[in-house]
Amino acid sequence: MKKRLFSVLTALALCLTLLPMAALAEEGNSSPTYSGGSGMEEDPWLISSKEDLIALAAFVNSGGAEEFDTTDSGVGNYHGYYFEQTQDIDLTDIAWDPIGYSGSHYFAGNYNGNGHIIKNVTSTGKQDEEGYATAGIFGWVAFGSVSNLNVKNADFSATGEGNYSYVGGIASVCYGASITNCSVKDSKIESKRDNNNNCAGSIVGYSTGGTFVKCGAEHDQVKTMAYGGGFVGEIDDDPDYSAGDSTFTDCMVANCSVTAVTSDVQGLSYAGGFVGEMTDSTLTIKNCYVFNVALSTDGTAVPGLKATGIFAGNLWGGSTIADTNCFYGKCTSTENAGTATEKTEAEFADGTVKEALGDSFVQGPGYPILASSPADYSVVDAAIAKANALNKSDYQDFSTVEAAISAVVRGKNITEQDKVDAMAKAIEDAIATLAEKPSEPIPTPTPTPAVRDDDDDDDDPSYPVTVPGGSSVANGSIQVTPRNAEKGSRVTITVAPDPGYVLGSLSVTDYKGNALTLTDAGDGKYTFLMPGSAVKTSVSFVPEAVTPAPGPDQAFPFADVKADAYYREAVRWAVDEGITSGTSATTFGPDLPCDRGQIVTFLWRAAGSPTPTGALTFTDVAEGSYCADAVRWAAENGIASGTSKETFSPDLPCTRAQMAAFLYRSQKSPAVSGVSSFTDVSAGDYFHDAVLWAAQNGITSGISAAAYGPDALCTRAQMVMFLYRLMGK
Repeated sequence: MKKRLFSVLTALALCLTLLPMAALAEEGNSSPTYSGGSGMEEDPWLISSKEDLIALAAFVNSGGAEEFDTTDSGVGNYHGYYFEQTQDIDLTDIAWDPIGYSGSHYFAGNYNGNGHIIKNVTSTGKQDEEGYATAGIFGWVAFGSVSNLNVKNADFSATGEGNYSYVGGIASVCYGASITNCSVKDSKIESKRDNNNNCAGSIVGYSTGGTFVKCGAEHDQVKTMAYGGGFVGEIDDDPDYSAGDSTFTDCMVANCSVTAVTSDVQGLSYAGGFVGEMTDSTLTIKNCYVFNVALSTDGTAVPGLKATGIFAGNLWGGSTIADTNCFYGKCTSTENAGTATEKTEAEFADGTVKEALGDSFVQGPGYPILASSPADYSVVDAAIAKANALNKSDYQDFSTVEAAISAVVRGKNITEQDKVDAMAKAIEDAIATLAEKPSEPIPTPTPTPAVRDDDDDDDDPSYPVTVPGGSSVANGSIQVTPRNAEKGSRVTITVAPDPGYVLGSLSVTDYKGNALTLTDAGDGKYTFLMPGSAVKTSVSFVPEAVTPAPGPDQAFPFADVKADAYYREAVRWAVDEGITSGTSATTFGPDLPCDRGQIVTFLWRAAGSPTPTGALTFTDVAEGSYCADAVRWAAENGIASGTSKETFSPDLPCTRAQMAAFLYRSQKSPAVSGVSSFTDVSAGDYFHDAVLWAAQNGITSGISAAAYGPDALCTRAQMVMFLYRLMGK
């Protein structure tokens, strides 16, 4: 291996450092045109389709053209040229060959994925003339860069024939190159051999002099017959290669498995949570972690030729680990952890580890995730398109579908794919439960054009919110903030009835006349998400005697709370106690999801609206907003922390797991014993004790006898029911 790299790439390193970059921009090149651009940094080639991506691989793998060669060997490596991916690319049913499959046909350009995903890609690898095999989106990346690229649902494998095989989700080999803001998720990575060593890693198979920043692997399966790592299979930074040292900053591996096994009596099998084999190198790793990685060498023929380790499966030739602010937890080995700190599963789930790692990470469900980590919203977009294709006038009640869509829009900041998939399913389920009612289709009005505010500094259009009669209406007033809003932004309506009057009705409709979902923010404030059109508001106030406060001997005011609804008395109690009100004078919105701001506000009011003493540190919660005091109170009492050091995300939908945790913490987290009977609540889950406590105290009975539904969104009905039972009603 060392001779191979030294002979091919040491000379390459010298050529690349000596060549003037201006010499690269020649006229009359024969590169593919791709979807646009010229390849210069200020005008990169655009990769906008699978055809563009295939053309890039074919060009590099065929030897390219002399004008794109920075050496005298004619390999067409694109050194000094730039690419930018403009959309997600699906490679289903494509027999994929990696871009730059060998040490003589490599990629040395700069590829910017622009935060997009390459998904559903399968490759059985490509061999060079000497039997070296590679598989990955890229094969060999040498003295170039890959950034902002995400790989999902890939299946990569390669078998060397008499030589190494290298397999990695982003690249097979990283030689003096940089990989930044990249991720590999839900993928299978496997390297095989017939009679020699091989490497497999979620991000790269083999690295010498690679620079890795803000990269992560989640839910990947790595298999090898020699060196396997959750992040990289083998690191070999021999100074003879002239590529520098490999370094890792702000990187993570979570919920992966790494298996290294061989029946060869001379075969080595090393499995590491981060790297499989360190060869003549120092593992320089900063602000990184490994969590819940299963490591195995079971089945390897010779016990003395196999090992597992947290950050390194094996340290060979005097290799060492130099780690700074690194963590690990819930792994099947504790060997070779360096000086990293072991953390409990609860500390990974409750934000302790995230706070120690800093701003490159945000708290995900169960462990920190990279702030740049994307989610694939294509399933959500498809579900929304399906809902939008329906004629609402054909259905008796479309509110459940609208509520599901509204929750998805509010959750656009959510990056966890599991939650995104759950949102799509919620929309599909809501559509499936619609009761059809034949009717004549309604005509579609012409959309109201967008308007621009003179003070706008960006290119996003804003749309007007019309208030009939201005802010003064009969028997009360209405204020809207802002009066012009961009699509997806939250608009607040404040209504104030005159003395002796109460709110009779309040509605907001888009240009088609469709009613938008209103969220009760308390104190006469209601919010909605701005669609891509102008909207109209309608409000009325009625004498107070018309809508008396609900009580045990009074008529129930909410038409959408049936007489036999399990939560009916809880709703009556919550309104009586001033914990919440309806979404209008006649509707409660029991099936609407609760967001984080609403839930801590309900808890705060149920606690008697105590005056908080701490400072409001979250930048996304404005002083004077309806939930400001509740958020401050919840934070200072350890009930709910932020989604990051600076943000609380008040509009983010809250799950049933989070709801149970909030309730539990509001009661000072009393001691519990036993194991939850719900099959979807495990002993290691951060919410286990909270759900167990809630079940033991009659606060919840689950969505069924066997399931609690921790990932389902918590509705307004469920929230008031939880509180009602918590207060012993």
